[in-house]
Amino acid sequence: MFNNLLEEIKNLKNRKNEGLKGFTFRFLIYIFLLSLVSTFYPYYKVAIGQPFYSTNGGFYKYLFFFILIIFVISQKEKIEKSYAYKNKLSQTIGFLILSIVLYSTPFTILSDNLNITPIVANYLIFSIASISLALSIFNINFIFKYMQEESLKLLLLIMAFFSAPLIFKNLWTIIFTPIKWGINFITNLTIGKTIITEMQEETGLLVNLKDFNVGVGPACSGIQSIIAFTILYLATLIFLKKEKRINKKNAISIFLLGIISLYILNIARIIVLIYTGAYISEELAINLFHEYLSSLIFLFIFMIFIKKFSKKLFI
Repeated sequence: MFNNLLEEIKNLKNRKNEGLKGFTFRFLIYIFLLSLVSTFYPYYKVAIGQPFYSTNGGFYKYLFFFILIIFVISQKEKIEKSYAYKNKLSQTIGFLILSIVLYSTPFTILSDNLNITPIVANYLIFSIASISLALSIFNINFIFKYMQEESLKLLLLIMAFFSAPLIFKNLWTIIFTPIKWGINFITNLTIGKTIITEMQEETGLLVNLKDFNVGVGPACSGIQSIIAFTILYLATLIFLKKEKRINKKNAISIFLLGIISLYILNIARIIVLIYTGAYISEELAINLFHEYLSSLIFLFIFMIFIKKFSKKLFI
């Protein structure tokens, strides 16, 4: 009897391992396909004579993958219980065809017939197509059998990911003023003059230091980092709390600390970029600091906050 019990435990463990391996395989396929689509989708839009609208610049364009990773890590136990389920071929083919049709559909069909702005139509089609692609790989039977409540939460976060840049994109004009003050204050202390020559509503700050001229545009305002931090922070609270309760006081104070830290570091990043371009190398400033430093700063801040404060978020 004891041997039978050990054998049953061993079989259960093997089935859980197979369930996790099966899901991981599907998850990697989805990430790979979505990466391909994200890479070639703008070129396809140009090929059919339509502009590609995107407010997902810098690090923000990778946020979707981080949301999925947090989801997978937090749902490991439920994923194991799926026991390597088998996809229904009809669902896989059906939703795959639907995703291809949606990715190929010109957004003007929505914008012209439903009277919505082109950028919203573009995002709406792309997001529904991405969800259809997920359904083709994971299937409805898995999502609603093993991930009912969690799937709904994930869907709401994904909707926030796609819609937040559209809703809050104009806030950069508000948060740019302290950035302007910060840059002027530091440069006046160090070189004794103001280097911001102009501030325009569309282009942001125009900076001139020595022979280095650069526009500090809306994407540099830090609004995307703030939105990204907010969404990932919510994902952490939602998916990691499980049976615990959220400590609301700590959660709010930690969130505000994170936003303020990101904002201050973003000002420092811009100043370093300007000085690097003026005194070291314009190419280094644009290609290294502008393209990669903001992503590294964001990732560094988020990882520190989750590691340091995760235990204080729940009671």
